[in-house]
Amino acid sequence: MPPTRILVFAGSIRSGSLSTKLAALAAKEIALADAEVTLISLADYEMPIYNGDLEKEKGVPENATKLARLIAAHQGVMIATPEY
Repeated sequence: MPPTRILVFAGSIRSGSLSTKLAALAAKEIALADAEVTLISLADYEMPIYNGDLEKEKGVPENATKLARLIAAHQGVMIATPEY
């Protein structure tokens, strides 16, 4: 049976982000449970905040489509969300 694929990322892209550090730690722990982990940064998928009018005018941003495909290729997603 192939390993479960888990996508891990932080909801913050700020440098020195605690969420980013926690996401990296979680990725290591998940890998120890024999899962296949993909750790990404949302900074690599720059896109505007969702706007339905903009989507009608220009379509779905390319990076949004790339991120959606990446999520779909995994059985689970772990998001480290910042608390403000």
